[in-house]
Amino acid sequence: FFWGGGGGGLVYSPMELNHQGLPPGAMLYSTAEGAVVDLQVTYDNPFVSHRPQHDAAVSKQNRDYVNAPGAVDLWNRGYRPVNISGATGLNVNALTDTLYKQAFNLNSGTGGASVYLWALRAPNMPAITEIEISTSAQQEAGMASRGFTKINMDLNKQSSSMREIFLWYKKGSGPAIVDLSLVDVAVQGQCCPAGSPWMVNMAMNDVGMACGNCTGGFTLVPANLNFGASANKIFMYVKHSPTGIVSKQLSWVPQMPGHYAICYAGQEADTAAKLSSTQRCIDMSIRPDPAPMFQPLADLTTYMGKVLTFKVAFVDIRHNDERVTITQDTTSMMLDGARFTGSPSHTTMDVGMSGMDRETSVMVEWFPDAKYGGFEGSVCFMATDDAMGGPSRQAQQTRGCVRIAVERCKWWVQTEDTLVQVAARFATNWLQVWHFNPTILHPDNALPPGLIINTGHLYNVEPSDALAALAERFGTSITHIRANNWDMGAMADNALRVGQQMCVIPSSCATAVNVQRTVG
Repeated sequence: FFWGGGGGGLVYSPMELNHQGLPPGAMLYSTAEGAVVDLQVTYDNPFVSHRPQHDAAVSKQNRDYVNAPGAVDLWNRGYRPVNISGATGLNVNALTDTLYKQAFNLNSGTGGASVYLWALRAPNMPAITEIEISTSAQQEAGMASRGFTKINMDLNKQSSSMREIFLWYKKGSGPAIVDLSLVDVAVQGQCCPAGSPWMVNMAMNDVGMACGNCTGGFTLVPANLNFGASANKIFMYVKHSPTGIVSKQLSWVPQMPGHYAICYAGQEADTAAKLSSTQRCIDMSIRPDPAPMFQPLADLTTYMGKVLTFKVAFVDIRHNDERVTITQDTTSMMLDGARFTGSPSHTTMDVGMSGMDRETSVMVEWFPDAKYGGFEGSVCFMATDDAMGGPSRQAQQTRGCVRIAVERCKWWVQTEDTLVQVAARFATNWLQVWHFNPTILHPDNALPPGLIINTGHLYNVEPSDALAALAERFGTSITHIRANNWDMGAMADNALRVGQQMCVIPSSCATAVNVQRTVG
């Protein structure tokens, strides 16, 4: 929102954040070139506090706040201290040792810790529009109820005062604060001439006689920052952006889907003509908060003994409060030993006109052992967005499934596998396994890792076949057949389907005996 006025200034509503017509959750803020967007307070215990004939800090013995804790961090983040007018000597390369030479001490003359005020400025962030100072718990309650934010650092830290003094600020829609000035009356005198019409007598917060306004458009924040700690008074003055130029920022977290039109215009409020700008509107369509969307995978096929690794991914809207958690669906088929590897991955995706989405994915690893030959089924996962954004967002779940199949009668050779070891996995002997793999020329030859070998015979079910009859024919048992065919684990004896494929590991000796008995 931006509007530049002509001859007249603009008057702002005292109810700064209560703008009739804005949708629920919308806030209108001010912005300005050089606007103060944040304030911080730090303490210090400079060396000069310990020299004779200087203020003796209460912390002199235990050296509290030595080296100005937090000052370097604030400087590196772009904050700058509010300085003594005309003072120099601050060395950025020795910030903690020279800060006292230039930064204004809000606790000057009290015998307490040095207290510095830091300001962060930015042209395109919500600006601070009001500053107030509390000297009692009653004042604090009132400021909190009016939307002020407290900087929880006592401005009278370690002083002789029994009062705690706190600074409060508000980011409203009034004119932005663009400058701060601190005045030590005992050192600098009042900021306006004696007898000036700007001199006022305020009973509140130990102000007394003070300049309500200073040269350059600065306005008094009505409080003595040394209230109860020292006879000399310290006042804060703030300067606001020009009233003929207004720049606003709308912050809105939509709470309901739908179609919205937010319109705005600027109007002169202190002229008879009350000229107005042309109204402009922002047209917005708010979508419902969607559930995570599963990213389908092609069917996966693997072998017994071969580690299967695949990615499970869900896409949701890109929002800082929208975090997707992926878990295995315990109500569906579970794979023994399947696990997530590493940490979830988050990738931003350009989805055209609908904006940017975020993909959350996990890698799944599974080792199908010897019992999974003939496995085929869907393994499912659940994605939940935890809706950290408050009551306007709802936690939702989506189920996504991956189709996985494991080849029958095939084993992926492991490092140091031998025919004896492979045979033991399938409850048979090495001669049988060697028989099913004619390309293995000698049973003592090393098996190269990754070689796919046959572990049995693939048999297609014929009419009238039953598990018991097949077990007898091949010299094995129903239990052994079921152990080598995952999908037959609970199958009834007579439930075989014609053409169904199964893995059979015959016993040559038992089969020969059966043949001799049948022929004889």
